[in-house]
Amino acid sequence: MGVKLLLKCRVDKGVIPGTQHLEILQQLLNNLVVKSVEPWQLSCSLLKQTYMGNMQSSPGGMKEIWHIAGPEYGDLCYLFNRSEKRLLECDRSASALLINVLKYRKSIVLKLEGQSFLKGDDLLIRLVSVTRTLAGTQEFLGHFLELEYLPMTYVGADDGTISTAADSPMLQALADVISDQLSQVLEQRRSERRAKIARAAEANSLTLDTSDSFYNLSLEPLVLDFNDYQISTAIPFGRTHAAASYIAMVTNMSNKL
Repeated sequence: MGVKLLLKCRVDKGVIPGTQHLEILQQLLNNLVVKSVEPWQLSCSLLKQTYMGNMQSSPGGMKEIWHIAGPEYGDLCYLFNRSEKRLLECDRSASALLINVLKYRKSIVLKLEGQSFLKGDDLLIRLVSVTRTLAGTQEFLGHFLELEYLPMTYVGADDGTISTAADSPMLQALADVISDQLSQVLEQRRSERRAKIARAAEANSLTLDTSDSFYNLSLEPLVLDFNDYQISTAIPFGRTHAAASYIAMVTNMSNKL
């Protein structure tokens, strides 16, 4: 596994992420000349502990954990204790027993779905959509891009001196290239829209909104210090690092966590 850097797709305040933003990101990937590899999905569930009887006197009060699972993890899953900021890898059957015994119940479920693309032989890019289910109601939260540079196995130097992927010069350079490509795609879309508005004005047959706020789309690197999750960067980047990244991203994208 290579080091991953997640890029949140940020839109203007008041603009609702939607299909048109997805089309822009897909055009970005087409311009990068990538090869579609495989679909991808992951589930992130926020579980809250409930107490019954004598359990109400348990120290520490109600606890919350994240449960992260997906096909690529097989029989494994990851549990993240929010209060202690501790991330553990465990067997899915064992986690199910633990969740049942300690009376955890699902509070919020976030579904991450997307497509994987390969640029050359060393850069894997995922375009991911995030949907939240809360109290039986689904809400689309937006998109993010995941960059995985396969030849790079450590976040920084293998001495752990760099603790966040966003500080890696190599990943920063890759993110800058992709952001520049996105700017070109957005400018092309703006030009096409302005031409359409001009033609409509000449024909005096249609009035269009001239605002370009919809096309103010940017990619914001996720700044995650793995030390905060008690995960060393002096070891090769692995699934535990990735799970922490996904937790940080969905927390950043949701205002109800």
